[in-house]
Amino acid sequence: MRPLTHASLPNLFDFMCSRYGMQVVQKASAPEMKLISTFLDAIGVLDKTAFMKQYATILGRRLYLNYKVGTTKVPAITQAMMAAHEPNHVLLMEAMGSLNYNIKYMADPSERGLIEVDCYECDLTVYWWWHKATHNGMGALPDIDMAKILKAYRCTGKKAGPALKKFEKAVKVIKKGGIASPTALDVIDFYEMME
Repeated sequence: MRPLTHASLPNLFDFMCSRYGMQVVQKASAPEMKLISTFLDAIGVLDKTAFMKQYATILGRRLYLNYKVGTTKVPAITQAMMAAHEPNHVLLMEAMGSLNYNIKYMADPSERGLIEVDCYECDLTVYWWWHKATHNGMGALPDIDMAKILKAYRCTGKKAGPALKKFEKAVKVIKKGGIASPTALDVIDFYEMME
């Protein structure tokens, strides 16, 4: 098994970008991200400062990151989880159709919550695999407060209910070794099967 290190991350992102037809772009230097942050804040989707500093963003097949891939300022496992999370948005967009995906994501907090939970399932799957591989076969999940995460996406109360239920089910499946998506499997395979 290839170790998950900061030095391995550029190769992981190259692999994932090639597989899903994506390109990594630095978010801070992208003028379109500044415009989108203002728009998302104005329509009540996400705070513009948080959007620019705390969240990766996928727009079409461009992956906007607020850090350089492989930096030691962001834990390697966090970056590996992102390598599964963001391509999953691409898969969902393809499955739903680009227009339908974007309308649901922007206009409906409940749908936005379900989409994000689907992608956070990828994060949990990658984390479970990594923890199990590095802690003598003992899998564990990070302490994720999904209600708090959904609140940041302005998905609260009854609107958050379906997403929270989906998340609870996903946690149970992942703890049994289930894999949430092809993108999580690709990250795991990158480390387990490639030399």
